[in-house]
Amino acid sequence: MPHRPIVLSSIRNSAASIAAVIVLGACKPASAQLSAYLNSPGDNTGAVYTSITHASLVSYGFDNIFTTLSAPVDLTSSLASPVGTFELSPTDTLGIIKNDAYSNKAFATSQAPGNYAAIGAESGNTTPVTLALPRQDSYFGLSWNAGDIYNQLWFYNGSTLVGYYSTAALVAILPKDSTTITTIGGTNYAASDYYGQQGSGYDSNEPFAFLNFIAKPGSTFNYVVFGNSNTTATGFEFDNPTIIADNVIPDNSFFDTGTSTTTSGAPNPYNTPGPLIIYTPEPGCMALLIGAGSVLFGFRRKARFSS
Repeated sequence: MPHRPIVLSSIRNSAASIAAVIVLGACKPASAQLSAYLNSPGDNTGAVYTSITHASLVSYGFDNIFTTLSAPVDLTSSLASPVGTFELSPTDTLGIIKNDAYSNKAFATSQAPGNYAAIGAESGNTTPVTLALPRQDSYFGLSWNAGDIYNQLWFYNGSTLVGYYSTAALVAILPKDSTTITTIGGTNYAASDYYGQQGSGYDSNEPFAFLNFIAKPGSTFNYVVFGNSNTTATGFEFDNPTIIADNVIPDNSFFDTGTSTTTSGAPNPYNTPGPLIIYTPEPGCMALLIGAGSVLFGFRRKARFSS
């Protein structure tokens, strides 16, 4: 079975519920763990390592990971690669698509003879797909092809939600107009420069970009979950997944989107019962959480022995 991040079940005892609410109210979710950056327009197949050397880099781009597969096909069994294992099943499928108008480069050129991956419209499946990484990482990058507001990413450290990201926030700051965006190094572009497939201009109403997620120091993750807002009306098309274990400093060519992952109000990727309330607590909350655990255990123990 594909990995399912564990969520806290509903607390049945009313007194225990009150104690839990008090503690959760006092212990706010930790601050944003991963910040989102874009490569400059037109550079939607490269990654952070184009200008920064990292000994622990693992990159598995379109020349290796998806292009070696027959396409089109909906994968229903797990796919292993150097960046991890896509945990798949007949209900958790990943579409492998021959490069077309939604691939990261012009499919009519010799530069892009391969495939890309997608969930949603292309796979005909609304279930999120999990990528289990081979280690703890602090960077994740991918070619975000034909982006739309429905694409979602969850980052987990084991069963703990590190961060959730909706590309709706990204689309909102990338209008298809002359709005100026400025890289960290001071180069200006128009937001509309991200629109349309690189090399062909196809699909000119959607952005194409290389999306970088960089964790704050001390924060790591080992699962990435891909979702498409439970719809097949659109697709989440992606390619070139990349991971780095080192602490990454954003390159001057990056555009700092000013957006980041959150844990507050994050939807549950697998729709399991109860609210998604996993988060990484701030250090000062640990004593409260331990105390709350004792209270909850006490109530459960009392109920068990009084029945």
